[in-house]
Amino acid sequence: PSKKLTTRLSGGLGYKLPTVFNEESEVLSFQGVQPIDINSIKPENSIGANFDVNYKTIIANKISFSFNQLFFYTQLTNSLVLEPDSTGAIFSFSNANGPVESKGFETNVKLSMGDFKLFLQYAYTDVLLKYNNINRQKPLTPKHSAGAVLMFEQEDKWRIGYEVYYISNQFRSDYTKTRDYWMMGFMVMRQLKHLSVFVNFENFTDARQSRYQNMITPPHSSPTFTEIWAPTDGFVANAGVIIKLHSENE
Repeated sequence: PSKKLTTRLSGGLGYKLPTVFNEESEVLSFQGVQPIDINSIKPENSIGANFDVNYKTIIANKISFSFNQLFFYTQLTNSLVLEPDSTGAIFSFSNANGPVESKGFETNVKLSMGDFKLFLQYAYTDVLLKYNNINRQKPLTPKHSAGAVLMFEQEDKWRIGYEVYYISNQFRSDYTKTRDYWMMGFMVMRQLKHLSVFVNFENFTDARQSRYQNMITPPHSSPTFTEIWAPTDGFVANAGVIIKLHSENE
């Protein structure tokens, strides 16, 4: 370790009381979900550790470079599992008879030169369900995600930003696979003496789950809402004016 290079190792233990308010129950709109039997259901326990490396330097006397690499591992025991009865209409919680293991890494890079800044990020997350004789990826958990943000900022004048994000395929609870998708955004702000004007375009590629599948399944008298694995709002644009009553120089 030095002024340019630092490392950190940490770990922890977790404890969570069981509750019916989770993703599995919400997908069912809590219909048919039985209360938790506090006499038989154990609390969830977790143990984990992470290690990260940080490095920063100046390249060619003009480019600021910083790098962070994080590795993590977590094991969850006694996790809650929601299971249907023989009719498929009543659902009860029980403790999993095996662990849930989460491991992976995250990489972050920042480059700065003059008025420009570039942020790069990639994450690999492998979450395996190791109970009830299965060894599968946890539903609604993408293995790969990446992003980039480019900023141009002139102090007290302009702030311009472009961002792009990628989310890989995921598995639904029935282990059918979703598609991957991209999201992009763009923002411009012009700062004047007593006010700032901005316009912001979020997700202008209109990545939206309803474009890829129906959000509600019949019958309409008792609809079922699909699991959420992508944005539901789609493209959002907004603009505004920020008024400063007093200048910082006054």
